[in-house]
Amino acid sequence: MKVHPDEFAMAREYSSTHDFEHLDPEQIHQVMVRGRELHKWYRAHTLLQRRHQPLAIGSIFAADWFVLIALARWFVAAVPGIWALILAAIFTGTVHSWLVYSLTIYSLHEGAAHNLIFFPARAA
Repeated sequence: MKVHPDEFAMAREYSSTHDFEHLDPEQIHQVMVRGRELHKWYRAHTLLQRRHQPLAIGSIFAADWFVLIALARWFVAAVPGIWALILAAIFTGTVHSWLVYSLTIYSLHEGAAHNLIFFPARAA
C-alpha cells in the first residue's frame, strides 16, 4: 500500500474543522430495536431464504448462458466480418467475467454468513 502523508495531513485538518454528527442514545436504541425486528423476521422466514438462494444463483447462471451463447451468436450474425467476432469476444468476455465475479462474491457472502467458510472460534 502506498502511503501519502500529505493526504493524511489534509484529511486530519479537514476533519478537525468539521463536526461529526453523532447519534444520541435514543437513535441508537431505535436502530437496535429495528434491527432486532428485522432479524426475527428473517429467522421466521427460512423457507423464503432457501428459495432465494437457488433463484439468485440460477439467475446468474442463466444470465451467463445468455451472454456466452445467445448474445455472442447474435453479435456474429448481426455484424458481418471479423469485427463482429472481436466485438463479441470483448463484450461477452467482460460481462462473463463480471458475472463470475458476482457469483464468487455471492458464494463467499452466503458461506460466511452461515458459518460455512469461517467457523466461529470455540471456547477453550
